[in-house]
Amino acid sequence: MKNQLMWGRKITFLGVICLVLSLLVACGSNKGATGSANDSNESADNFPEQEITIIVPYSAGGGFDLAARMLAPYLEKYLPNDTSVIIENVAGGNGNIGLGELTRANPDGHTLGLINLPGHFTQQILGDASYDLTEFEYVGNITRTDYIAAASPSSNYTELSQLQNADEVRAGITNISSTDGLGLVVAANHLDVNLRTINHPGSTEAILAAIRGDVDIVQLPVESLKNYIDTGDLVPLWSYTSERLEEYPDLPSIAELGYEELIDLVSLYRVIAATPNTPEERLSILRDAFEKAVNDEEYIEQVLAAGATWNPSNYEDATNIAEASLEMLLPYEELMRSE
Repeated sequence: MKNQLMWGRKITFLGVICLVLSLLVACGSNKGATGSANDSNESADNFPEQEITIIVPYSAGGGFDLAARMLAPYLEKYLPNDTSVIIENVAGGNGNIGLGELTRANPDGHTLGLINLPGHFTQQILGDASYDLTEFEYVGNITRTDYIAAASPSSNYTELSQLQNADEVRAGITNISSTDGLGLVVAANHLDVNLRTINHPGSTEAILAAIRGDVDIVQLPVESLKNYIDTGDLVPLWSYTSERLEEYPDLPSIAELGYEELIDLVSLYRVIAATPNTPEERLSILRDAFEKAVNDEEYIEQVLAAGATWNPSNYEDATNIAEASLEMLLPYEELMRSE
């Protein structure tokens, strides 16, 4: 009986030891799990840990550069950790060099890029791109810009039918990989206009060529052509809109001319994106700052004062725009290769 009692006590003692060891292991595990969660939260909370760079794949001074520079101080305002946002112009290769850098950047959220949709899909469709627009992590769309087709006064073109009856129409574009060049080529195909494209280093050069009479028409964002139209240096032909523009009530829209399907094809989206595989928690911080920045009252005033269009949208819309752009342009691959 005494032996049985001793044995029972031993079992009880061993049980207590096992229980204590189990509790210690559990506490250690919980501490480790809590530590991991805290580490993760700390990593997210500490982002950004250095300055944010926005790669603009064009030279300084153009519409994309201006859009990025207007946005930068307001991103700084809403990003945590008193972060600086700098603009890096990486021109060349019709955007290929800059977007290639964005693709190869460390996917830590500190490098962003400004993308031209649908224009930058051209090189991807043709197999010449150093990037894949479907793999980028989208932060938001800065703006959607309406386009106007305008003629050189020396061309004597004032309406669509005259272009359709011409043997050849000389068009000033920047390149086929830009929305102005791609849009003009695709539109001419729909409008049954025999177009000959002439490349220029930038939109300013294309506009000056039209003013001089070196080319017959150009097709660019409203804000790019407004001053020249208002001074009579260019003759507006139509807008790529569903209704007439408020500032040009006598200018026909492409919809009333019977080609409403061209509105989406000839529209420019300036979209901010991050390197593929950027962590979701960092994207969340970037997207939140972007949405607050583009809706800041001072920012809106600055955009409108610059004669630009204010109509931003969030990352989900930007992602949908990218997907729709690719689907929309794929049928025109053969036309792109012919240019």
